[in-house]
Amino acid sequence: MQIEGKNQVVEAIKNEATINKILVDKNFASRRDDVINLARKNGLKVEFLPKKILDAQSVTGHHQGYIAQTVDFEYSSIQEILKYAKSKNTQDAENENAESLQNFKSENSKNKKNADFENGVLTADEIHEKSQNGEKRGKFAKNQPFIVLLDGIEDPHNLGAIIRTCECAGVDGIIIPKARACQVNETVVRTSAGAISHMKIARVANLKTAIDELKENGLWIYACELGGQDLYSQNLTGPIAVVIGSEGNGIKQSLRTYCDGVLTLPQLGSVNSLNASVSAGIVIYEILRQRASE
Repeated sequence: MQIEGKNQVVEAIKNEATINKILVDKNFASRRDDVINLARKNGLKVEFLPKKILDAQSVTGHHQGYIAQTVDFEYSSIQEILKYAKSKNTQDAENENAESLQNFKSENSKNKKNADFENGVLTADEIHEKSQNGEKRGKFAKNQPFIVLLDGIEDPHNLGAIIRTCECAGVDGIIIPKARACQVNETVVRTSAGAISHMKIARVANLKTAIDELKENGLWIYACELGGQDLYSQNLTGPIAVVIGSEGNGIKQSLRTYCDGVLTLPQLGSVNSLNASVSAGIVIYEILRQRASE
């Protein structure tokens, strides 16, 4: 597989992707170039070629003078996503607890003689004890897992855009089916604008089986489809996975009934559906908004 474009290649290098070599427009050889310097710093082979050769090798047609030749995209398992979510969210909670503790100590230092503090406000040690006992602290409600499942997304531009949104919103991982759906390719990588280098993606034979596994690990599953409950009236702060359907057919009925609930975006216009990546973005950021308000 190839990774094309300056930012995409930079993100791949920073994320330690397995890169065989990087092809660079020979016109860039004589200038100070961040990509070339970063590649050499990481011990990667750089080959300078005429632009017309890069044009011929480019899959997307938008290489910007940089093509990284890599191994095929390495998919994760569902358990790897769940393990990552747990470790990431635990670290987030620890960082937020440490920040709360430091802020408290700083404020306490300024107000040692404050009567309110002396008459019942928690001490720094008490705050630390509560955080160690799992009391909710920080920005997100209990730092719960957040996973996105995609049912039959076939357009690589939509898949790339959804990956980009998921990475920006802190989604822990994405699950896609092996059959009748777009897989990670050069167009997906480019459309994700480098986000794919930071996103875990699992590829499964059966989404129902994947949902079973998520349920067993305590997640609630919501389908995003017409005919359900208003998105903005639901509590979405717990451990959650959302299913986004394909551009033309939505979510398969057999999969929809397998979910715990159905979320619907309010629509007031004449067109009765949104682009899959747009729908995904709205739902993902509503979940993020609710968690941030907890």
